[in-house]
Amino acid sequence: MTGMKKEKLKDPLIYSQLSEDAIILDGFNDCIVGIGSLFPHVDMVLIYDVGKIINSLMEKDGMDHEEAEEFYSYNIAGLYAGPGTPIMQSDAIVDEQIQMAPL
Repeated sequence: MTGMKKEKLKDPLIYSQLSEDAIILDGFNDCIVGIGSLFPHVDMVLIYDVGKIINSLMEKDGMDHEEAEEFYSYNIAGLYAGPGTPIMQSDAIVDEQIQMAPL
């Protein structure tokens, strides 16, 4: 596990179900939206909200939206650290489909 320790997670239920190999992104505790697993792995990992990560980068690091998206894309989205790699959840595709839906 990298980043912060599991003891710093706010929700004890998440802590109890999380895999020992789960990657925890330091500084993004407020961006965690749940836990899940990706086939074929059965170990539970963290699920982060991409929009919350982008907003956090803008608020905490003073980045504008474009800088935050670029930082996320380059430094976080491409992360693969084995079966403990977190899942990144984004509503962008859903939002785009809603906007494109005929009335």
